[in-house]
Amino acid sequence: MYSEGRSFLDVLNTPSYVSLIEGKPGSGKTTIALAACAQKGSCTYISYSEPEASIIKKMKLVDPDFKGKLSVVSIMTGNPANVFSTISDALSKGEIVTVDSLDAMFYGINGEQEIRPFLQLIYGTAKVKQGSLVLISEGLNPASNQVRFVADAIISVDYEDILEGKARRVSIVKDRDFYIENPYSYFTMGKRLAILRPLDRQNLQYPSKVELLPRPPEAMPEYELNVTINVVTEVKRTVDLSIYSLYKLWVAADLLLRGYPVNYVISPFESVDSVTKTLEKMTGGSTKRLNVLKFDPHGLEKDVRSYVKMASDSYLSVGARAFVIVDLLSYEDLAVRNPAIYEQFLKEITEMDSKNGISALLFGYEGFETIRMEKKYAASIREMDFRNGTLFWRSITPQGSLYALEFKLNEGKVDFIRVV
Repeated sequence: MYSEGRSFLDVLNTPSYVSLIEGKPGSGKTTIALAACAQKGSCTYISYSEPEASIIKKMKLVDPDFKGKLSVVSIMTGNPANVFSTISDALSKGEIVTVDSLDAMFYGINGEQEIRPFLQLIYGTAKVKQGSLVLISEGLNPASNQVRFVADAIISVDYEDILEGKARRVSIVKDRDFYIENPYSYFTMGKRLAILRPLDRQNLQYPSKVELLPRPPEAMPEYELNVTINVVTEVKRTVDLSIYSLYKLWVAADLLLRGYPVNYVISPFESVDSVTKTLEKMTGGSTKRLNVLKFDPHGLEKDVRSYVKMASDSYLSVGARAFVIVDLLSYEDLAVRNPAIYEQFLKEITEMDSKNGISALLFGYEGFETIRMEKKYAASIREMDFRNGTLFWRSITPQGSLYALEFKLNEGKVDFIRVV
């Protein structure tokens, strides 16, 4: 079994731990603290910057089903002198206690000699209690640096640039008593908080049966058929061939389950028999309109027009308005050796597909000659990237939102989660 290691929520909820959540304003520090609170089920939230109503509203966004205890102490309206006793009492009850934030708590106090005694008192109290203490900081006060030295854990919340979009990322920087196995996680807010589970690229298994893909609007089959010419997906080199192949098969299974004819042109690393059996399993046997094909690209060099007619006749054998899924690995060697022949093939096959109402879904790695040439004939261009266990997808033409794909292989599901 694959071990995901300790999640950042596990870290924040470690008994007797003092954890520091750090990040820029608006990065999601409060959201992460409340997610840890929701997992614990009993917490005290000490807020220096937001009223109680605001914190409660955010908790409903983090977990609409939360039924636990959330006690909010707003220092905006309460007495700061009672903070220490509140922290101590809550920790004694085994709760998770969040102080939001260190910067506000020590506003106007910059001297190390003034800050250190209070931090030592808080830290010493937390270490002998069953609860866990979470301190939030934007790094505006010297207290943050002092906490970094003594904290049992440091959680960083920031943004990562992916496919010209921004994804919110949580990093486990420090976890004193445990080995950090998977330091990065991504999260997003829709109707509720979604924390993306990492995909294990080493132990991928094709599910016995799958459900329909919840495709983004710009990737719906109706849109792709209306385009009727090439839809190109450029795959970044970070994406393992195993993940890339799984996604292609899932797209094929999804189209078959929706009732569309599918031609699947295999790569040099696939076989007709294995792809056919896998898709039969994934669709529960709904493969009457499936055509798994293996073409010899060398035939192109002998006679382009005969090759195009042969391919086109094969595509139409499963029905009109069909899809063809092509792994451009099959043609890369030819495109490099004889780009003029491949260019002629592209012109003629694109014209033929358009005439016959066939939508070609083409997949290839970035930097490949085939991708460079196919883009010139593409009506739609997409990109895929794999970062820290998460597969990301985006439509570049037309411009679309950034999505993270969460594979739930045990359930036969893939979720397209819009990254906000």
